[in-house]
Amino acid sequence: MYWDLSNGKIKRVFGNLLKYEEEAVLRFYTTNAGYKNFNKALRGEIKMTGFYSTQEKLMNEALEKLPVYESENLLYRIENLTEAQVKEYYKVGEVITNRHFTSATYSEEAVEGAIELRPANLLIRIENKNGRLIENLSTLKKEKEVLFKSSTKFYVKEIGFEPNPYEPWVPMKRIILVEK
Repeated sequence: MYWDLSNGKIKRVFGNLLKYEEEAVLRFYTTNAGYKNFNKALRGEIKMTGFYSTQEKLMNEALEKLPVYESENLLYRIENLTEAQVKEYYKVGEVITNRHFTSATYSEEAVEGAIELRPANLLIRIENKNGRLIENLSTLKKEKEVLFKSSTKFYVKEIGFEPNPYEPWVPMKRIILVEK
């Protein structure tokens, strides 16, 4: 990605804000190869490597340079967790730390499409304070992605149910998080 950005094969989006390598690492993150094992390593599920440590540092530095996504609306995120995992991790009134980079979307249409494509039993709504919109540099623009830095803290405000965005007649467990 770096070479494609630096030689003009891929058009720069944040050339006025980011170095080539910062924009390249954010773009790389939006690919399957860029986020899956990387986030697993950050969560401690697989070995953390020097490559992943460098990626984390560079991504956090890049995100810090981008403007904060501002909206009064809650963001959307989906997960597929067992009931035991939900109870273990999300407790109303507590603060959690997502060691991985947390992806969300501002678009109900995008979350509907994601639910259609992959299993999800948990809808997370996020009150954003510092997420950054990376939609324009993403390899998957349809996700309309807002990205939070690694080790972002969230307050668990509420756990309940709301209609599934993809199948509104089906209730879906919902958690409301407030970024700290």
